[in-house]
Amino acid sequence: MNQYPLCAAIDEIGRKFFPARMANLFLTFAISIPLLANFLWSQSVSAAPVTGAGEVSSIILGQAAVPLNGPWRFHEGDNPAWADPNFNDSEWERVDLTAPDGSHDADVGLSGYVDGWGGRGHRGIGGYGWYRLHLHISSPDDQTLSIAGPPAVDSAYQIFWNGQLLGGIGNFGKAPPRVFSIQPRIFRNTQPASTTKSSTDVLAVRVWMAPWDLADPQGGGIRIAPTLGTSFAVEKIYQSEWMETLRGYVVEVIEALGFACLCLGAWLLARFDRHPQRYRWLYAALLLTGAYRANQAIFFWGQFETVPAFELISQALLYPLALAAWTMAWTRLLGVKKSRLSKVLGGVTALYLVVTLVQYGLFHGVAHPPVTASLQVLATCCRLFYLVYTCWLLFKSLLSNSRYRWLLSGVLLLVSIGQFAPELSAIGLPGIWFPFGTGVSRAQFAYAFFFLIAALSSSLRLKDIATNRRNKEDATLREPA
Repeated sequence: MNQYPLCAAIDEIGRKFFPARMANLFLTFAISIPLLANFLWSQSVSAAPVTGAGEVSSIILGQAAVPLNGPWRFHEGDNPAWADPNFNDSEWERVDLTAPDGSHDADVGLSGYVDGWGGRGHRGIGGYGWYRLHLHISSPDDQTLSIAGPPAVDSAYQIFWNGQLLGGIGNFGKAPPRVFSIQPRIFRNTQPASTTKSSTDVLAVRVWMAPWDLADPQGGGIRIAPTLGTSFAVEKIYQSEWMETLRGYVVEVIEALGFACLCLGAWLLARFDRHPQRYRWLYAALLLTGAYRANQAIFFWGQFETVPAFELISQALLYPLALAAWTMAWTRLLGVKKSRLSKVLGGVTALYLVVTLVQYGLFHGVAHPPVTASLQVLATCCRLFYLVYTCWLLFKSLLSNSRYRWLLSGVLLLVSIGQFAPELSAIGLPGIWFPFGTGVSRAQFAYAFFFLIAALSSSLRLKDIATNRRNKEDATLREPA
């Protein structure tokens, strides 16, 4: 029996479900989907506004949509009267939301990204802030207008048109507001009041910045300008913004499905193994990692989870449990049998879970420097223990005599790149790239290569099994009757 059953497990998965060549084609196609989709969906519709003298922006609309870059007026604090179009905001700070060419966010590649109020002289200030923009609109008489809300805001917002609340993202009926992921929004059939040269429309945006976003020194407020235009043109912009959001997390879904398939294959293989219990931690590791990746898409595509709930599920539960499960899986699959070591791993895992639950549960978004610093030190110590232990396991696998040692070591290394992302970023390794304008993280690349090695392992294992069966058949035929 193979000394290292992990490679055999990966091989058996490919053999059970599809031939080796089909496995490679399938995985290549799956990895190419988000890149091809991004290339095909990268078109958008926009037109530049014409800024006149004074504080009013003049916008002439045909069948076009115009990004509302400003100049906006900005003020910290909160006052319902600031939604009133007749309010005098002449003393407020001027803000220009024009984005540099090629700018995008650091996560999925949303275009038109600018600094928040933290990068404009208000660093470290959370809570409420208001933006106001005065407009004079000239549009065709037979066209209705719509507004595409800002697709990136720290952390929640409401939008007002001439004093009327159109909507927003976040529950402002709670104190503090409940924050969800920021998604594209469209506010249809907005009617302009500026029918003469002397009248203007006022767009006001009320923003609340949550404490956890203060970690970004450039954060706060509107990060991508809203868009105004004819309903047809804004609908196209809205669809384009959703395409950017969807393609930004499609890789997460593909990889989550990949981990689920690997888990099913490992379970099927274990039924033919004399020691199926050694695979139990592998099942847990694959499922937990897949759940963590899938929850990224669930959070950003839907609004089922608030930000604190997402952090609690992903960062306080799935992430540490997956790291612990992978550590135990490598320990079992490499045949390390030390009861004391298992107890130490269990103790570190319990401590790590308690620390993360307190971090993202009791103290999530709460500014308490002594406590949060102490919790961060404890979490870092736990992760360093896992890192050192994983390096020892990698060294042990490289020194083994198994013919599969390079494949096993490669799989262990690639999974560890995903599991120890913060540590790799801390030493300066790039954490994300933007092929075709879509962000693909280092962990996503590592897991993609992990699946490729699984397909290669399946090909080699399938060849070995075919050879062994042929030799057994030849030996049977040579036996005397």
